[in-house]
Amino acid sequence: MSFPRRALLALPYMRLELPGWGHVYRALSGQREAAWADAPARILRDKLHGYSRRVELSNWSERMSWFLGRFYDLETQLLVRSAVREGDTVVDVGANIGMITLLAARCVGPRGRVHAVEPNPAARARLETALAENGIGCVTVHALGLSDRDEELLLQVVSAHTGLGTFAPVDGHDRDEITATYRVPVRRGDELFAGRLGAPTLLKIDVEGFECRTLRGFDRVLRENRPAIVIEAIEVQLQRAGSSLAELFDLLGGHGYRGYALRSARRFHARDLLVDPLAGPAEATDNLLWLHPEGVHVERLRNDRRVRLGRAREPVKETGVRAL
Repeated sequence: MSFPRRALLALPYMRLELPGWGHVYRALSGQREAAWADAPARILRDKLHGYSRRVELSNWSERMSWFLGRFYDLETQLLVRSAVREGDTVVDVGANIGMITLLAARCVGPRGRVHAVEPNPAARARLETALAENGIGCVTVHALGLSDRDEELLLQVVSAHTGLGTFAPVDGHDRDEITATYRVPVRRGDELFAGRLGAPTLLKIDVEGFECRTLRGFDRVLRENRPAIVIEAIEVQLQRAGSSLAELFDLLGGHGYRGYALRSARRFHARDLLVDPLAGPAEATDNLLWLHPEGVHVERLRNDRRVRLGRAREPVKETGVRAL
């Protein structure tokens, strides 16, 4: 049986995320890029927020989204769902094609606001198309990057994946994988948002190693708004940009923040979010949450039955891409 019939038959099982869905995905050659090079695009109505968007099955992350019925990064989405309320403000730095922006828009509702920051024009165009096609009016798209000073930087996109654009130097074999370059304006977050954000605020940052420089540009926002901060922080990417996990911990610790690792675990048919306090960089996972004791988000997460906050470590079966 060939694609797409074989894949369509597997969709109900995959989208329920029943035990062994990773094995089904492998059986469909989901991890083999060559097997999907000529696959058609599809329209996905996301099961977590209900909005529709176009997904390119030739792209590994969008292909997994189509099979699962949601963006593959489950932990960040569970955090947004539990931490954000109607009327809140969310700043999505590195919004890409809108995977988190769309969920945040659903959570904040028409009385809230989402600021989507995306310097890659190709990714931004797809995000703006999704917003228009779904009639979403609570999102403002910013066509720039964020850092610790105003300047113009070179954005280099490594591979065909729009989410792999970086302002950091690209060397070694990755240079051969660069598919696009753009000169883009870069500004400090404080200049864009200080004094303009509604409270409470959630700040999501996924900027391929530029996280520390982005956060230093939010100095005033961190002091005045005490936002919850969710970050994809990967040591090798941070080092490429001249920083590290240790610098990230020092920077946010200096603002009074406490770091947590995000994981997820199955509970019957649902998923719980595990929010475990971290002692230091050595315990860090890819997805990190930072909470300030004077912010509202600690209490929000503590009162959510779908969240296990601050409990002792326990063995957890991974549920995302790493489970495959």
